[in-house]
Amino acid sequence: MTMKTPWLFLLAAVFPFGVAAEVFEADLAKDGVEKLIEPSAKAPPEVSGGLLALPTRIETRPLPVEPGKKYHLEIDAEVGGDFVVEANDRAPILTLQTHRNSLTGTYEVIFLDADGQEIPALGGANAAVRGFFLTRERKPYIAVFYAPEKAASLKVRFQSNGRPARIARLRLAEETGENTVNPNPDFRYGELNYCGWQPQREGRLYTRPDGKTVFNAGYGGTSPFFPLHPGVKYQVSATGEGKTINIQYFNQEGKSILSRFLIRPAPNGAETELTPPPGTVMARVTMFGGVILEEFKVVKVE
Repeated sequence: MTMKTPWLFLLAAVFPFGVAAEVFEADLAKDGVEKLIEPSAKAPPEVSGGLLALPTRIETRPLPVEPGKKYHLEIDAEVGGDFVVEANDRAPILTLQTHRNSLTGTYEVIFLDADGQEIPALGGANAAVRGFFLTRERKPYIAVFYAPEKAASLKVRFQSNGRPARIARLRLAEETGENTVNPNPDFRYGELNYCGWQPQREGRLYTRPDGKTVFNAGYGGTSPFFPLHPGVKYQVSATGEGKTINIQYFNQEGKSILSRFLIRPAPNGAETELTPPPGTVMARVTMFGGVILEEFKVVKVE
């Protein structure tokens, strides 16, 4: 398993496929810290050499979003020290095994309503949008997600977790290029950008010798949450290997309505259809039996 993302996937991360015009962008070398971080009673953090060195914890300004839209968040970041992929092949595995990835610098998306009050993640803590920084070289870190109902804005909360993490740029845009209901359907953003895919023990994203990044669920893994509408037909496809992929439907309160078998992945692709039961607002899939996915796609049938 190599930790060097191939140029094809690096370019895909820097120039995302079909991403719409940005909702917000701050390049700290050009814009300074004031565009990204709100002034407060304390002195605002300083930018040196176009980089914001993360303090213990800091949040961005509220950035506008619209409920139900799919967004693409991109953060250019780097980390000092030896706990990086360039120096430690086990850094990603160790980070994944830690609660909230707290072995390294992290980010988390916090949604706010029109009154500026925080909106809990529908589906609980496991549905929170978060990621981590693990490269000495500056790289784009990406999250794709949906703004929940009643969301008017979001903040990005950064934590250093004792690591010298530095931010160079942040960009938020509506995502239009994946062409699927579910986020990150083909793992195009590379080994360090999970977008809500959660492997269990022995699992991770990794890049094969042919340059394709795939998802190894380990002893069992889950997909990101994605919205579904009851009574609507969806086409599902799964390319890979392994045994069982189940789907779990959730209602508006985040409670599970139904869980059932969905599909078994196949090297040349397997397909099925689903129609969510009444009360469904979102779903996720759960994998068992050593599933390795190249692609998993959910598309609304027109």
